Amino acid sequence: MRAFIPPTLPIILLSLLSADKIFAIFSADAFGTTNYGFKCADRIYKKYEIFAAAKKLCDVRAVNPVSKFGSYIDFSLPWIQEMLCPVDRPRDTPFAKIPLLKDGTLYPLELVPGERYVKDSDGAIVKKLPGPDHLIIDNKCGIVGAYIDHGDENEQGVRYVTCTLLKNAKDIARPSEGQSNFCDYPPTRSPQGSP
Repeated sequence: MRAFIPPTLPIILLSLLSADKIFAIFSADAFGTTNYGFKCADRIYKKYEIFAAAKKLCDVRAVNPVSKFGSYIDFSLPWIQEMLCPVDRPRDTPFAKIPLLKDGTLYPLELVPGERYVKDSDGAIVKKLPGPDHLIIDNKCGIVGAYIDHGDENEQGVRYVTCTLLKNAKDIARPSEGQSNFCDYPPTRSPQGSP
């Protein structure tokens, strides 16, 4: 016995199935609701690189809280006043700055500055020098922002330039203009307690 299937039945069933599409709203990831990363000049630092660098500093501080790993930034300095907004942070809050390394490795904060040697990709032992890009972290391991230290003033007469916050991957194509301060966007979540 053969069942009779009208020729329009598959089209009707297909239209019913497609009417119930589920669209996932992606607003969070493993770190919670966060931004994409920072763009410092033409260098892109994704959030996992930023969180890894911040977590490394937090882990080093947890093992040896009295040591001075990472350089501390004085809040009263004029350039930091321009970059940071006077929101809910007391003026005596120390901020640590740590280098962001584009090769994806973490700066060896746990070593004394004279002993910061690492193996490069060829296996040779080289001194790890910090680059121009730095991450600013507060005393609770919250990420405050990122900036470029040109060492001397650049062509425009500026030594410190804040990195551009990337809210999503589409922002990578935008030219890197630097932010006037870190008040223009909400702070990213701390890596503390992240998986």
